[in-house]
Amino acid sequence: MEGKLQKIRIAWVLDDFPNPYQEYIKNLLDNLRSKYGLTITIVTYNLIRKELRNEYSIVEIKVNRHIEEIIKRLTFSKLNRVERILAKYDIVHIQHSFLYPVISGLSQNFQKPKVIITFRGADSYIKPWVSSRWRSYHKEISNNFTAIQVMSENQKEYLMKWGHKASNIYKIPISTSTTECIFEKMTISVPLRICSVFRMVWEKNIELNLRLVKQINKRGIKVNYDVYGDGADMGQLFYLVNRFGMSDYVKIHGRVNPTTLSESIKSNHLMLQLSSSEALPASVIEALSVGMPCIVSDVGGLTEIIETNVNGYVLNFNDYDLNDPANFVENIVNNDSFYQRLKTGAFKSYQDKYTPTIEAQMIFEMYSSIL
Repeated sequence: MEGKLQKIRIAWVLDDFPNPYQEYIKNLLDNLRSKYGLTITIVTYNLIRKELRNEYSIVEIKVNRHIEEIIKRLTFSKLNRVERILAKYDIVHIQHSFLYPVISGLSQNFQKPKVIITFRGADSYIKPWVSSRWRSYHKEISNNFTAIQVMSENQKEYLMKWGHKASNIYKIPISTSTTECIFEKMTISVPLRICSVFRMVWEKNIELNLRLVKQINKRGIKVNYDVYGDGADMGQLFYLVNRFGMSDYVKIHGRVNPTTLSESIKSNHLMLQLSSSEALPASVIEALSVGMPCIVSDVGGLTEIIETNVNGYVLNFNDYDLNDPANFVENIVNNDSFYQRLKTGAFKSYQDKYTPTIEAQMIFEMYSSIL
């Protein structure tokens, strides 16, 4: 099968390449090429780094995807410009599920390629509740697409609410943006350094993250909290930091480049991610890859990667008391041997399940199974 796949034409469809929040994509491409001989063509609307043309096979679609979708509806065209390009490939893998409306005609094409779509968390957990159009999209995808890739078992189960068959859904967790991850040796010291890395949207529960940090600080534990990322609710972060009187120990970094971010988070003792909705956050995987324990909520796929007192702490989202995770943090501060066990557990979790090599193997196996 490996030799057969090397002759197969595969295209990945992305809005941006490289997407600032999906740096792992390049690493995955490199692994699939070096270990399985797959040369994958990137079809993107926005090539952010032009020099990548020298490293990858890239087709840049210089058209506004929103206008393309409108034209397609008005003209009742079977295939738009992007779909005509993609129809030439054997496997088309849509990496951003919000692009579905632009390429939906592929599933209607007589000689259609095998089409796979990777679902984002919001398109799985949120949009179908409020959008009849997205409920229709899920029905069309379930009936016409070859396979669906998700990040976690929880996301897989949730998609079945919208009519998808379990047999067509492949759980393939994301890996990291770096090829070699090294265990960062670190002992507990004061101030305790905590970080969060996420898009500033309501699903990330900005307020709850801040409230826990404030609770830790109220216990007399000196803490520095670094927050990375940007998004629609960035103003909420600034407002609440000021409202809660946390400006002295919360630093808002906004979006930083991936290399700077990777180096910056290594200096932290803990990562915090108390989301309201989550498929499987790349930031938590990145933290595990350097042996950083994580404090998370029990939503989405977070409980599949974090276990209390093994590699972090899991907060009961439906019925929580912030004293419980604060007790966990206080125990860490007073017991470095406990912290070292958590760090070892975090790194082992990454090595066992979330390396780029493992993700590439699972992608290869998915492609092999649909041919």
